[in-house]
Amino acid sequence: MARAALSTPTFFFRLACAHSALVIALWPASLARLMDEAWVLRLHQDELLLGTFPAVMAGFTLTAMRRWTGNPVTPNPVPALLAVWTAGRAVALFAPWGSAAAAAFPLLLGAVLLRHVLRHGDVRNLPLVTIIGCIGVAGLGRAFLPDAASALLRIVVALTVALLLIASSRIVPALGRSFIGRESRRVGLAGETAAAMASVAVLLVWALRPRGPDTALAVGLLAVFQAVRIGSWNVWGMARHPRFLAVLAGALALPAGLAVLSAEAVANATVGAVGIHVLLVGGLGLSSLAIMTSMVRKRAGDALRWSRSEAILYATLCLAWPLRIFADGSATMLAAASLAWGIAFAGFALLFGRLGDASSGA
Repeated sequence: MARAALSTPTFFFRLACAHSALVIALWPASLARLMDEAWVLRLHQDELLLGTFPAVMAGFTLTAMRRWTGNPVTPNPVPALLAVWTAGRAVALFAPWGSAAAAAFPLLLGAVLLRHVLRHGDVRNLPLVTIIGCIGVAGLGRAFLPDAASALLRIVVALTVALLLIASSRIVPALGRSFIGRESRRVGLAGETAAAMASVAVLLVWALRPRGPDTALAVGLLAVFQAVRIGSWNVWGMARHPRFLAVLAGALALPAGLAVLSAEAVANATVGAVGIHVLLVGGLGLSSLAIMTSMVRKRAGDALRWSRSEAILYATLCLAWPLRIFADGSATMLAAASLAWGIAFAGFALLFGRLGDASSGA
């Protein structure tokens, strides 16, 4: 049973959550000056952008490819990907060039998915798998181009947000349709591709030139576009279900975070200080937790089932959001935000990890 679990894509969900909870637990020790703050910061950045989120995307995309293309990804890449992910995370703990080792995972994942979509003529998913690979390239650059490390980190953030925008445009309407029982507006291939390319272009402009009125205007327009787009899906009724409410809140965090980035581009503030955390704690964190739960529930045959403990996980993560955004250097609030994040992700690993492993073979 354990060996079978290690060969299933949803095992990445348990791995990502357990790892994220462990690394975020280092923050309180760093704030108490029990650990080197620079080392913990680098580990935290790599953990989220090159470890946790790529692992979540691996579980999501490798599972969804069967439905998107009509065929599973073959030969099964999960064991090799697990080995690369584990090695990358281990090296990142000790080596200053750990970003290079960590970047190997999204590079390999992107290559595996690219081969699959080209093999089956799946043009629609080319932007998605290309962005995954580009996250790996940018992560690799951080290790070998120290003078450009800040810009490359913003590029990784930009590509991650672009990936979230693409994923949410599929997941939110699909979950809404299944729960509400009526059609929401579907976006054609041309429209989705154009939206993806525009999102990537605007976010890369921000990554390379995070300040200035032109950047503020471009990012602000993207925020408005995404907010209007979410409204056009007409799935507000899904908010009656706690998990789907979390999915919807995560999607809404994306235009909110973009709006904050736009304001920061012309304000006398640290680049991305608030906007990035609105995007990553709210958009990435909440969306990932709810989508992972939705996938393992669906594969277990209980797509609409929810529990009080599940709702508590979402509420706990929502608590981490304002605590981190408004911490303003407060060690107490940062430690509390870390604790809330850790509880939410460790909770998923404990409550739903084995459910995902068991259902993946179904």
